[in-house]
Parts: sequence; C-alpha cells; structure tokens
Amino acid sequence: MSVISSNVDSSTLVTLPTRAGELCVRDAIAEDVDAFVSYWHESGDAHLQFLGIDRAKLGTVEDTRKRFLEMRRQGPDQASIAFTITLNGVVIGYTNINRYGPNDNYPHLHTYRSSVKSAAQFAKPVKRDNRAGVAGALIGSILEMHFRLFPIRRLVLQTRTRNKRINGALDLYLPVAETRHFDNPDGVAGPGEFHVRYASNDDAHWLLARSQSLANGAESHEHD
Repeated sequence: MSVISSNVDSSTLVTLPTRAGELCVRDAIAEDVDAFVSYWHESGDAHLQFLGIDRAKLGTVEDTRKRFLEMRRQGPDQASIAFTITLNGVVIGYTNINRYGPNDNYPHLHTYRSSVKSAAQFAKPVKRDNRAGVAGALIGSILEMHFRLFPIRRLVLQTRTRNKRINGALDLYLPVAETRHFDNPDGVAGPGEFHVRYASNDDAHWLLARSQSLANGAESHEHD
C-alpha cells in the first residue's frame, strides 16, 4: 500500500490529537481515490478472503474507481458518501456511510496498516498495553460525525465475526446486539455470519467524548 500525502484544502470534519499524531477525517476528493482503489485491488487475495468480500460486488478496478468518485460528498440527498482519514497529513484509510432511511444507515471503516506505520514513524513511542489503536480511537468521532452531518436517527454496524480487530475496537464503544447470518450484507461483503451493533442519535455526545478519551492513549497500531 503506497503512502499518499495530501496537501489539498478540503473540509476537515474531525480532528483528533493522539500519541501517534493528529488524526483527521475530511471530505474525500478525487486525489484520494487512487489510495482507495489500491487498498481494494492491491492488498492481495488473502486479505479480501479474510474480509469475506464478494468479488462480483467489488467489481473491476475501474468499477471501484467510479464508485469512489461518485461517493464524494455532493448534496443532502446522496445515499453513499466517502470520507478520507489522515494521520499527520498522510492518507491512511477511509470511512463511508450508506444511507437507506432514518433508522437504516451503515457506516464502514478501513485503514491501511503500512500507511499508518509510515505516518506515525516520528511519533513518540509508548509502551504497548490496552490503549486503542488509531482506528479504535476514531470510531466514536466518526459515528458522531455521521449524526452531525445527516438527518439520521440510527446507525447499524455489521462486522464479520472473525474480524477480531474491528470487533475489539467496537467493543470499546458498543455491545453486540445480535449475531446472525446475512445472505446480502451491506457494502461489498459476501454472505456470512456478522455481529450487529446499533448507535442512536442520543449516543452521539457520549461517542464523541469516549473517542476523545481513547485518543489520549492511541498508539499507531490499528484495526481493519
């Protein structure tokens, strides 16, 4: 995964100081799309298999490029929107939301390990303990951002049960409400067993505060 620095002026929606440096979430721009495409098409078959990706849903390189270009934030009625995550000015991943109704909205988060490591190389080292990684620290701020930006009441988080990293990060915020098999989960995932968690608009303030608290101890390890 290549490391891409971004000096493009864009709308910064989240700023979160951490031990690994400054984490930001901003509107995705065209210059970010190459990194997103690279993540999905150059990370290798083993990574896609672990995530349980449906190759037909993912499509070709050009399908993915077109999808992300269309997901740049443009208007209030847009159903799918992507946002870029940076650490110390380096693009390290993205988050997106698929909106279907006030109570039916699905956020997704992907960070790139190699880019996180490079972006945090000058951070002051700390002892590894139970501190959150950068993605774990960000989750609450990202969920709060979605409630702040869109007229929604509930977020639904689907995570494949075998993905211990993202589930461990989410455990810092929300309990598993149910575990079940989905034939057609949200996004580009294929059928399988998923944990489901829910966050409501009433949780937004707490989620942000929890994120800020965790960020104080966030190291440069992260969660896919």
